[in-house]
Amino acid sequence: MFLFRSRVGLIRKFKSFPTLKRFHNFNANATPIFTPNLSQTPHNIELREYQLDCIESCLQALEENKRRIGAVLPTGSGKTVVFAHLLNQVKPRKGYGDKTLILAHRKELILQAAKTCRSINPDKKVGIIMSDESSATDDDDIIVASVSSLQNDQRLRALNPKDFKLIIVDEAHHAVTNSYLRVFNHFDVKDSNSDVAVLDFQPLYKEMMIKI
Repeated sequence: MFLFRSRVGLIRKFKSFPTLKRFHNFNANATPIFTPNLSQTPHNIELREYQLDCIESCLQALEENKRRIGAVLPTGSGKTVVFAHLLNQVKPRKGYGDKTLILAHRKELILQAAKTCRSINPDKKVGIIMSDESSATDDDDIIVASVSSLQNDQRLRALNPKDFKLIIVDEAHHAVTNSYLRVFNHFDVKDSNSDVAVLDFQPLYKEMMIKI
């Protein structure tokens, strides 16, 4: 998990997340930098240094065979942009597909994630699964789904775990509920040696700060 120091305080550690080795300073006014291998889009979306650090640390953790990784990013720091870039850098394990599932609990998060993924990954097909809307197909590379919609047995069974390399959880503090656990069980990601990696993205709120 990432811990960001700032003038206002220090985040608490969440014991439920594996701890990454690196600590990062967050500067909202940091100068954007551009790294070609992480920004392969026609729009040349520039990543800030702390966003690149987050991506690189997650990739390093995966290289070290960590399969459940937590990242905490301050509100407004562009976590959706981070994971939209990151998913392209994650390699599938042998015998598994290259798809990514993004889980969220609110419609606005789902629509934002789908829009950002389409913008940053124009060569990828992005589908949506929600209770009142489902545009996902078997050909989709990225599926953004509401966790409540996947409580439907038919919809959940349609997602073959062998087709996926990665699950991204947006606002991961909700991921301890039974509805999320049901999805995780389907993908068999409770095992520390799971073939499908899980990246938990958690926003930093003021109430999560401790004054120092």
